[in-house]
Amino acid sequence: MGVEAERLINQIFGDVYQSAKHLHNEERPDTSDPELLERARLATDYVMRSDQHNRSVRNPFAGLTRDQLNLIAYDETGPYTINERRAAFYAVSDIESQWNKRVMRIYDQEAAENIVNRPGFCREVLSHYRSLSAIEQAQYPDDYEMKLEARINEKQEGVKGNDKLFALFELLEIMLRSKKPNGPRDEGADNESLATLASGAASSITTNN
Repeated sequence: MGVEAERLINQIFGDVYQSAKHLHNEERPDTSDPELLERARLATDYVMRSDQHNRSVRNPFAGLTRDQLNLIAYDETGPYTINERRAAFYAVSDIESQWNKRVMRIYDQEAAENIVNRPGFCREVLSHYRSLSAIEQAQYPDDYEMKLEARINEKQEGVKGNDKLFALFELLEIMLRSKKPNGPRDEGADNESLATLASGAASSITTNN
């Protein structure tokens, strides 16, 4: 399923999309329904502005649940245009971004308390992963869940020095390693989050060893 997910995502973000971007911007749904035509127009307007880092236009799919958005984003045979699928995917990314902010607060709290293996953080990440749809889970490494469970069950006093740093770098990397692209508007955001978390991990380990 991971290969299929990658193929579908490439339709709305990869080289396949970029090579026909002008056609996608002109695409209209095969309908005479004015509401559906307007939704497609709004989606293209949103995508074009968003890709230029202009967030002044509201996503026409804002307010839908993650499951509803995924049904649109990964549907290549339904009534949605490519840009509607891309807009839906952006809405999923916005939901994910909000979750990332919440989980980082848990991470920071455990770092402040010198809880090196971050069990609360890991539990939240694992719970989040298990809540994802099958097609989203398929985009993570096969051992993602196993590694998180290992971190949760790891005894803090059993990890020392450089092993602590390696463990946290590994954990933070797999947390952010979803193959899902964010698109031009969020380019580098995941790397920045990883760098911030890893820097905090290194600092806390250096200070306390």
